[in-house]
Amino acid sequence: MLVSCKKPVVTEADNWEILFNGQDLTDWIVKINGYDLNDNYNNTFRVENGSLVVSYDHYDNFTNEYGHIFYKKPFKNYRLKLEYRFIGNQVKGGEDWEKKIVVLCCTHSLRRACC
Repeated sequence: MLVSCKKPVVTEADNWEILFNGQDLTDWIVKINGYDLNDNYNNTFRVENGSLVVSYDHYDNFTNEYGHIFYKKPFKNYRLKLEYRFIGNQVKGGEDWEKKIVVLCCTHSLRRACC
């Protein structure tokens, strides 16, 4: 399974703060179940062709390596704009709800609890 988000085209007039630079995971914190903070096990979160990608293509079998990616600072009064799509097959051992994405906008204290 592969999920990706592309860097948006934004002008100054839009007054958006860009969180993803389209080049790397600078300012992002990765947490994968069972691994240390920022141990991006099997390169699960990566940047490909300007898109933020979540992929399990380096996994032989999925054994609850659920992952989260957090931005370095909390926000309030925000709007999140993203586009996503799924391509490829589900990794062996993956959940039945393979083609769903969950965007969790959580408080800074919840992020600390996860990390």
